[in-house]
Amino acid sequence: MKILFLIFLAIPCIPVAFAPGAEKPGAPGARSAAEQLSALKSALAMLKLSAQERTQAADLAQSCDKQLDEQIERLKAAMKNKLIADTRGLLSEDHQRQFDGLLNAMQRRDETIDIATQQFEARLDEIGLGDLNLGKTGVRDEGQLIDRVCATDRNLREKYMVIKKKYQQARADGAGKLAAPDPKDKVARKAYQEQKEKLQAEADARLHEEARALLGDQQRAAIAQAMDAQRRWEQIVDAAKAAFDQEKNTLLGIAPKP
Repeated sequence: MKILFLIFLAIPCIPVAFAPGAEKPGAPGARSAAEQLSALKSALAMLKLSAQERTQAADLAQSCDKQLDEQIERLKAAMKNKLIADTRGLLSEDHQRQFDGLLNAMQRRDETIDIATQQFEARLDEIGLGDLNLGKTGVRDEGQLIDRVCATDRNLREKYMVIKKKYQQARADGAGKLAAPDPKDKVARKAYQEQKEKLQAEADARLHEEARALLGDQQRAAIAQAMDAQRRWEQIVDAAKAAFDQEKNTLLGIAPKP
């Protein structure tokens, strides 16, 4: 079951009992919801359940989990609406107008980004990279995407890890040859850091060049398509954020930056 089930069991206004005579919350010797759930699982594990009983127990747990998700979403929506209404009651008319405008602008921004993310994930599915979950974690550049593809392809992973280890060692060796700067000298520390970053960038570039050579034509094409989709997603997100900032500044009377 999900952790939310534990939260549901822990809500004090809802009586919970796994068996007749279970302790009431707060009573001496009362067990926590997590302990009671653990006892339930342990008791089921001790039983020699038939296949039908195991299936029915799993179906019951899944059904309870689904109901809990639905109840929590309804509760969250009701509490959000109540909080908004109560908060508006504390504000002046001008602040109510600004408050409403900001909430609406935020909703438009978030909905636009959500739609763009869904479209991005759908595009990744189309080109065969949906299992990398890039829509959720994002990807900084093509090199990172090459890393992800090579590391998750069972036919490439071993060769890729050999190459990666080689360049990790090269970065470490290069950094070890640099003279350590005087801790009190800011200029020297900055130069030292820039040298380290340059060594890392050069090693990464060579790593990705060799890793790219491991890929097939279809994989290289998929990576190029994924990067195009990523750039379109970034453009939509940046535009949505810029539109929100403009609305926010207008509502709050903030002059645009020169």
